[in-house]
Order: sequence, then structure tokens, then C-alpha cells
Amino acid sequence: MTKKASNGKYGQRGYFDLLFSNFFRLICLNLLTVLCCLPAVTIPAAASAACRSLNTLIMGNPCYFWQEYWKEFMQKFPQKLGAWLIAVLLPVSVGLWIRMLGGSGKVSEWAFTVFFALSAIVQCYFFPMTATVELPVTACVKNALLLTVLEWKNSLIMLLVLLALGFVVYNLYPYSIAAVTLILVSAALLFTCRRSIAAFEKNGLLIKNDKTENNQIIKETQ
Repeated sequence: MTKKASNGKYGQRGYFDLLFSNFFRLICLNLLTVLCCLPAVTIPAAASAACRSLNTLIMGNPCYFWQEYWKEFMQKFPQKLGAWLIAVLLPVSVGLWIRMLGGSGKVSEWAFTVFFALSAIVQCYFFPMTATVELPVTACVKNALLLTVLEWKNSLIMLLVLLALGFVVYNLYPYSIAAVTLILVSAALLFTCRRSIAAFEKNGLLIKNDKTENNQIIKETQ
């Protein structure tokens, strides 16, 4: 039995329903996204593009799947890259600064862990948001941070699921490489996109199939 999201029309299709009814398409998306991530600087563009394609499945427009991927890939490339680099480097920077200021190794490790978890959750909202609505990247970052707090239960669920997935992949390495290459990336992104879109709608963020239409953010962030 598949569990349905309780928030909004875009969360009504169950995760496993979406996964199995689009399994071959998700395998192709996974392969494409992994290939597009090979130069590290294209990771945010590939993640955002994959989220936009997955959003078409969640919103019931699978016929636009591949067109949406390439449309999103090059949009706001430098801004998304900059935001992603900050999110990735922040945990490392905090840990190093604590060590440089004389903090103990345990304090540095805990700080790294906390900021790494925060960075992961923010990215779970950030990439689906950049792929769903036409907003400046800075506004997407601010709203992703806001949702991390407002939707703390949803944030915790996404974090725990991703940590569990990472634990399994790490402990089954190198046998898990095939699964990561074929399906795990798109399956994980489908999970985060589905939960994120439900959170967007719940908190007043208008979901539009056409990104050229006007969208409102959760709260004005001036």
C-alpha cells in the first residue's frame, strides 16, 4: 500500500505509484543526471533539471519530461552553482574555523555534522524550488531556509531517509555503484521533490506548470 501525502493535490499520488509506473523513465533520467554530474560544476544544474523533470510527473504532465530537463539545465547556471558551493563548503568552513580558534576536535566534528545536516535539508527544498517557480536564486535560498524550520517534521523525515540511503550505499560499496548509477539518484530526488512540493503548496507557494506565470513566495523576503 502506498502512503499518500496529506498536503495538497500535488502530493496525492503515492511515491511508489510514481516510482513503479515511471520506472524506465526514471532509469533514463538517472543515467542522464549522473552523466551530467561528471564535471562537478554541473551538479547543481543537473539536480535542478532532474527536479523539474520529476515535477512534471508529480504534477501529471509526463509528456514534457525531457523538454523540461534541458530547459532547466542552463537556466541561472552561475547563481545556482554559487548557492550550491556555499551550501557544500559551509560545513567544512565552520569545522575548520572552530579548530583554528582553538576548539576541540569533538566540537569541530559536531559543528560539521550539524551544518552538514542543515545544508542537506536546505538543498532538499532549494533544488525543487528553483525548478518549480520563477524566483531569484537568493529568494529560493531564503525560502528553503524558512521551510527547513517551518516544516521541521518534513525536513527531519527527508534527512533521515537520505541518511539511511547513504548508510546503505556506503556499506554495500562497491556493489551499490550499479544501483546509484541506474536508479537511486532519481528515486531519491523523486522522494524529496514530492515532499517539497507538498510543503510549498501547504505554505502558500503557488505551484505552476508554466514557470513563466507569476508565482508568489512563502513570505516576502526583502
